[in-house]
Amino acid sequence: FPTHHHPHTIVIMSAGARAGLRPLVPLALARCFSTAGLHRTAARTPFGTGWVSEEEREMRLEGGKGVFGAFAADYNRLRPAYSDEMWQIILASARSSSRGHTLPATCSSGSSTASAPRLDDFHAADLGCGTGRGVVAMLERNTPYVTACEPDQGMLDVCQQSVQALFPTANTQYVRATAEETGLPSSSFDLVTCLQAWHWVDNTKGLAEVARILKPGGVFAVAWNDRDLRAQWINDFEALVHKYNPAYNYRMRQCDEYGAQLTESRELYLYGTLNLSNSLVLSSPNQLVQLTHTFSYVKNALSAEALDAFSQECLALAQYVAAQQHKATSSKRRETVAPADLPLAVPLVTRLYLLRKVTE
Repeated sequence: FPTHHHPHTIVIMSAGARAGLRPLVPLALARCFSTAGLHRTAARTPFGTGWVSEEEREMRLEGGKGVFGAFAADYNRLRPAYSDEMWQIILASARSSSRGHTLPATCSSGSSTASAPRLDDFHAADLGCGTGRGVVAMLERNTPYVTACEPDQGMLDVCQQSVQALFPTANTQYVRATAEETGLPSSSFDLVTCLQAWHWVDNTKGLAEVARILKPGGVFAVAWNDRDLRAQWINDFEALVHKYNPAYNYRMRQCDEYGAQLTESRELYLYGTLNLSNSLVLSSPNQLVQLTHTFSYVKNALSAEALDAFSQECLALAQYVAAQQHKATSSKRRETVAPADLPLAVPLVTRLYLLRKVTE
């Protein structure tokens, strides 16, 4: 999850789960894989640097587990979740009977811990669902029908295990497919989400597929978690990644480049862009190192030797920051705790895009 700058910015633009299915304003704006789209991405941006070739990826997908699926358990354990505030906004908007062109009141009033009302005919699909973070979040918020769509069988297996452990009676549907070709029925979903994955999708084909499966007036929500550059240590961390992977440019944000392309569809119009505060609390500095091993631009871009050297420097930085955070938040008469045993808080910003399918 790369970075961004200004949380709590809201731009409003207007234009002329618990079970198994269901021309515009220019912007300043993983895992939904299309092998053709991946090839172009790797050639165009640093985020694909070091990934296996298109042919190798295709063979691995046919074999069941893709690149992410090989470490799906670590991905599920370490990657950040999305805030309650974000889910309140998405679900309130998608469940709105008015299908209006503005954001719901929750956008300005902040998050709410109240459960959203359950609508028995409400259907949602999570594209590039990965290990099921988004699926579980929607089920927790009384979404009655959720379809988990993921091309990587290893990730999809973890998703199914996570959902069944928490919601054993849920009628959740699991579909192994890309965002470009879901195979899902047309005009069937009130909400489609894609979290931390749209940069792997062929934008033109993906938007056409989302428009096909959404009901008229249905909502498409796309989001990325980014590290917050307002923290100096985050800048130090980004510089460390760039040191070992010179192709990585942390000022080229996925949410900016790929979010801007969301305006290309005539069937979907963008009506909201938000930056929301978020955070990830790791139990130890070493977990930051483990987390970086789930980043394509680290694990798949570096040689074994370079990865080991990067990991050592990353751990030293994480331990220093954890010690500073502990010193700033603990009482004057604090116990001595080894830096390796301290928690580490990583500040994040979530970029959320809200689109709606044009009604006939």
